[in-house]
Amino acid sequence: MFASIDIGTSSIKSALFNKEAEMVEDSLNSILHEQSFTKSGGVEEDPQKLFNSILESLSILNTYVLEHNFKILSVSITSIVSTLVGLDSKYDPITPVYLYSDTRNKEYVDRLTDDDENDRYQRTGVKNHTSYQPSRLLWLRESYNQYHKVKYWLDFPVYLMCKLFAPKMPLTSFSLASWSGLFNLYTNNWDKKTLLKSKISESSLPNIASTKMNFSKLTEPYKQQFPSFDNIPWFMPIADGFAATIGSNCITDKDATITVGSTTSMRFITEKKNIVIPDGLWKYKCYENTFVMGGSLTEGGNNLLWLSKIFDLDFNNDKQIPELIKNYVPGKHGLSVLPFISGERAPGWNPRATGSIFGINYATNKYDILISTLESICYRLLYVKNKINEINRNYDFIISGGVIDLIPDYSQMLADVLGKKIIIKDLKEATLKGGAILALRTLGYWGSFKDKDSKIIKILEPNLNKNKQHKKLFDEHDNFYNKTIL
Repeated sequence: MFASIDIGTSSIKSALFNKEAEMVEDSLNSILHEQSFTKSGGVEEDPQKLFNSILESLSILNTYVLEHNFKILSVSITSIVSTLVGLDSKYDPITPVYLYSDTRNKEYVDRLTDDDENDRYQRTGVKNHTSYQPSRLLWLRESYNQYHKVKYWLDFPVYLMCKLFAPKMPLTSFSLASWSGLFNLYTNNWDKKTLLKSKISESSLPNIASTKMNFSKLTEPYKQQFPSFDNIPWFMPIADGFAATIGSNCITDKDATITVGSTTSMRFITEKKNIVIPDGLWKYKCYENTFVMGGSLTEGGNNLLWLSKIFDLDFNNDKQIPELIKNYVPGKHGLSVLPFISGERAPGWNPRATGSIFGINYATNKYDILISTLESICYRLLYVKNKINEINRNYDFIISGGVIDLIPDYSQMLADVLGKKIIIKDLKEATLKGGAILALRTLGYWGSFKDKDSKIIKILEPNLNKNKQHKKLFDEHDNFYNKTIL
């Protein structure tokens, strides 16, 4: 069996997979964890609490393995990206974990934007933005009074590996490094110009290693706590988006994937190193000569969570919600929504963007706001799709993610807005599965990522009448965006 652990925005998940990359369903466990928010845009987590949540998930999985007398052959770790925690020389945390959605560094984005911006964008694959580390580390240097005590600035999953294995030097993978905004796609190392501009010492960053590299010998007390996971390969942590793309069997340039989780992404995989990145997209190196391109929204499940708190919406038990979404009429609510509750990532790259709801009257209800918010997320994805079309038009969409599991008929709305067919596959826990597939390939059980494909459950064709209506509404959304944000 192959163990896979996913460090998500709101939960830690772990499960076992066999050599066919099929999940042992009753091995799946999920441990919730909480972020803290500030009115100034801060989004943090307590590193020790988050670490303990992972230990709890591992403990549950270890008990399951022992009860079933399974032999574990490897452990894969996938994670949210662009996290940051400061450590001392003993790998103990000094700072909270700063998450990708923290926007307190927005004033420092402008300071890093200069005549080199376009060249840097093509070198690193990303624009200057609050989601990435250059502006975050510059902000911390000038505002955090304990900055001088920090020896290492690491992604949280790199800190996790330091705690479990105590390496002589922290190591990160191509995948996590590339999501930092500090990685040079062409030298496969930290981008010297960006480090200099951001006043970042390279010695405070982890060394970059191949995604194929692994650790094996747990330190005490973890080797006693988790005997099933000792003396086996623990592969370098990788980005959850890359894992979800692999787990969705979106491997060729004929496929693109949409993941609607806490945030939303549209991605495709390429081995073409020298593609010029269309303005608004990103490009990350993930696995040897493999890259992933696309765009990520801060919107998705985060918006539903916010709406559920504000309007007391119960997505699990409110029977009106699936019916309303199944039978929705484009624009019937009469609202224009910008869903930016935590700034905007791609394609606008605007951390100052805020959410807006326009057109409310006495007849407006919470379901109108829900439907219009879901439509607005589709419209932002349409922007990303239009950008992807500049370099690749020959693809089908494969869809996965927690929101799709929660609201299955949302897939049809996406098809209607995008004007493309949506392929729904049997993709339970695509991110966890992607981590397992990478292990299977690295260990030689699979010859390629495409050795096994998932069963197609349904193919959704766009409703042409609704697509026509959405094209008009998209233009209105675009005008609203330009007047409100730009």
